[in-house]
Amino acid sequence: GINAEYMGTTRWCMTSSVRQDTVVWEWDSRKWLPFDERQRAAWMNTGDCKQVFGLTTAACTDYLHGNTVFWDIEHDAVYYNSRSLDTFFKIKKSSGEVEWSVGRMGTMSMRELDDKPSPSLFYHAHSVDKQDNHTFMIFDNNYNNRHRYRNRLNDVEYSTAVSNVAYRSRLLELQLSKGFDKARVSWQWVAPLSYQSEFNGDADTLPNGNVLGTFPQSTAITEVDRAGRVVWELRLPSHKQELYKWVIYRCERVYDRPPMLHPSRFRMHHGRPLEPLRLKVWNTYKSRIHVPAVATVTHPSTFFLLRKEFELRPYFAVSELSLQLKGLKPLACGTSLNVRVVSSDNVDVVAEVPVECS
Repeated sequence: GINAEYMGTTRWCMTSSVRQDTVVWEWDSRKWLPFDERQRAAWMNTGDCKQVFGLTTAACTDYLHGNTVFWDIEHDAVYYNSRSLDTFFKIKKSSGEVEWSVGRMGTMSMRELDDKPSPSLFYHAHSVDKQDNHTFMIFDNNYNNRHRYRNRLNDVEYSTAVSNVAYRSRLLELQLSKGFDKARVSWQWVAPLSYQSEFNGDADTLPNGNVLGTFPQSTAITEVDRAGRVVWELRLPSHKQELYKWVIYRCERVYDRPPMLHPSRFRMHHGRPLEPLRLKVWNTYKSRIHVPAVATVTHPSTFFLLRKEFELRPYFAVSELSLQLKGLKPLACGTSLNVRVVSSDNVDVVAEVPVECS
């Protein structure tokens, strides 16, 4: 099995859990994404070339500055985000070839939320997070934006030579076309100026549809709903305070029990169910693979009614169950069905659904 992923500026490798010194896969970004001198002239004059200590701007060894390696286990793919290129890439793991890319140096045409064409949808971004094959969440630091673009704060247009310190960071959802030739913003939350983060950051979709954002420079972890309202927030002491230096890079939400939505009642008519028992279930963590689980339904009068095996979907995608409770003996009105879902991680959730008769 694989127990580690190592990411560097130029090369990543995975090591075997049997022998820690055995490289089982490797991808060299210098081979597949060679340095382009035009990149330095137009975009690399703010220190990107010397992010690694000891390097000089002449060497420009850190022209990629990879900050995300996301291994999509079930689809034999790896997603790689280059901070300096303002682009993330899908790589076929078996061959190392780049299948497609999104961003300033990417292969897709791009449109903003208002459907206007854009030369890039994010700048010096972090944390590419897959939702499904065509939907991705990313933390747009919106830093070092050198395109001629209007400031989202006061609609002032800056020249191409001005670094993007006045813009605001945002949580960004991207929708890719079926042919992977177009990318557009499907949702965004443009954070207040006080949240602006030039470095690090994270954006994750949660089971309830909200988005959890990590804003390092404001030391805030913020949950917003799709209407843009802040519904929860955790703030750590300011990094400007001298006693401690707080740095938040990324954050993940984990639940102690699988989130589950169930009906408020189970309706029966003359002893027969009027409809299936429908459930929506999520895993307790954002897994990258399908996780086996079992749903059971019991009742005090008959004990066992149904057992169904299913899989909890990866990336906090919902698993929808339609449980057909056929051949039931009449259930006493005012009693309740006991619904239990347990995952292969031996974590469960239990709910009672009242029986309503008509």
